[in-house]
Amino acid sequence: MARSERARGTAACNDYQRRICACSTTVPSNRKLATDCELSSSYNDALDLSARIAETTNSSAADRRAALSNARQIIQNCMREVAILSKGCPTEPVVETTTGPSNNK
Repeated sequence: MARSERARGTAACNDYQRRICACSTTVPSNRKLATDCELSSSYNDALDLSARIAETTNSSAADRRAALSNARQIIQNCMREVAILSKGCPTEPVVETTTGPSNNK
């Protein structure tokens, strides 16, 4: 993983952590935001671990590829969360829904 890619990922995850923790204090009634704030540092921890595994020569080529893929997925998640939070803090907990055909007729 290029240093610039890792640096952008770390910056995105730091930005997510800053935004989600600010939202948790802005909207204290949304307990999910407080939980997300508490857990947000794990993105950088996971990114660091995955990047280190991808860079080590002690890991197999398959393990390095998997770790690199994982690191990029973490970066993508941080960027997606920052994009969502750039629109403002959610006042209600976000409920993920599946997309697909509706059974309502």
